[in-house]
Amino acid sequence: MSLGNNIDDSDFERSEILYEAAVQMEVNGLPEEDALRVARELVAKRAEAEKSGKVVSDEQGNAVSYHDSSLNPEPVPESQRGAVNSTYQKLCESEGVESI
Repeated sequence: MSLGNNIDDSDFERSEILYEAAVQMEVNGLPEEDALRVARELVAKRAEAEKSGKVVSDEQGNAVSYHDSSLNPEPVPESQRGAVNSTYQKLCESEGVESI
């Protein structure tokens, strides 16, 4: 299956993990290895919650929040958005994954 723009689902999922890892690194100060582990766990748990219907969805059916609040994406302070985006781009480049 493809999401268009030559990005397949595995790249999309990996991109989600890498973005979450960048948040964990920049907002929570985790080292890269720990951030990637936490990010993989969060993305997997979010996917399971979505499959189980344990989410609040918007009109298009996209998950906007999770019943388990620990799964909700952490807000990124305005002052750290640039650092998160930069780290995310570096992680994507190092793994050869297209950023979303």
